[in-house]
Amino acid sequence: MSKDFEPFAYKGMSGFLGALESKCPATAEFKDLFVKVADYMACFKSGIKVEMQEKSVKLFRAISVLDGTNGETSVDSWRMVDGMLSMGILVTEMKKNVSQEITFEQRKELIGAMVKWARAIGLLVKTASEKKGQSIDLASFGVDYSPHVASPIKGANGEL
Repeated sequence: MSKDFEPFAYKGMSGFLGALESKCPATAEFKDLFVKVADYMACFKSGIKVEMQEKSVKLFRAISVLDGTNGETSVDSWRMVDGMLSMGILVTEMKKNVSQEITFEQRKELIGAMVKWARAIGLLVKTASEKKGQSIDLASFGVDYSPHVASPIKGANGEL
């Protein structure tokens, strides 16, 4: 796998998070969410799956405070945690094969996971921001955030 995949994924996600956080209300709940997401993303570098699972629980708690479910499962919290776990596992698996070039299919899978994650966190933050009276225009991020779209990105042949 090419050594460029990890910086590509991490830089892309970090840039997206920074831009998204700058549009959020400046509250402790939002700050905690973004700290927990960054902490979770740091697991990608260590590649320890147990650590990812532990940090995903902390992330889930931050999400439940933000979306008002207080420990209950909501669609937004589930999408967010599922997206983070999927991406973390994918990056960890790709990292194991560092000596091999990343294939087109692996790159496609990684980009699909990143978009799924961006869509989930974008919708979560947008909904929570609107509850605080602040609107966020997610269209500027270039991902389809419509809850009625099965896949946020499509290739020329209709595949992810």
